[in-house]
Amino acid sequence: MIEVEVAYLAGLVDGEGCFSIWRRNGTTGIELRVSSSDPRVMEWLRARFGGAADRHTPQSSKHKWMWVWRPRVKELDALLPRLIPYLIIKRDQAEIALSFRRLMSAGRGQNVAERERLKEQMHVLNRRGRLE
Repeated sequence: MIEVEVAYLAGLVDGEGCFSIWRRNGTTGIELRVSSSDPRVMEWLRARFGGAADRHTPQSSKHKWMWVWRPRVKELDALLPRLIPYLIIKRDQAEIALSFRRLMSAGRGQNVAERERLKEQMHVLNRRGRLE
């Protein structure tokens, strides 16, 4: 992956991406998603950075099919440090994601309180509307 491609990915993440920290059935994880209605973008992302792209059914007949790309954990771990310098809008979320991944690598059951704090920070940054 060349640097200009990482910078382009950062633009996609800033405009069409979302970082999230989730908990399901006692398991906590982190995810980066980039959405587009153009499958060519998804194919480019998969070819350059790996991961998977899924097609989602439109919510109504007025909407287009939506594609969502997600890198796997190992790909996310490699991408985060390289993406952060190019991000503008999602930089804070990416830095939280990087901190979270570093804590997760310490092992299951470790740093639970700190991971929960980062999860809450991510939730606050991802809220819709204005932050005051």
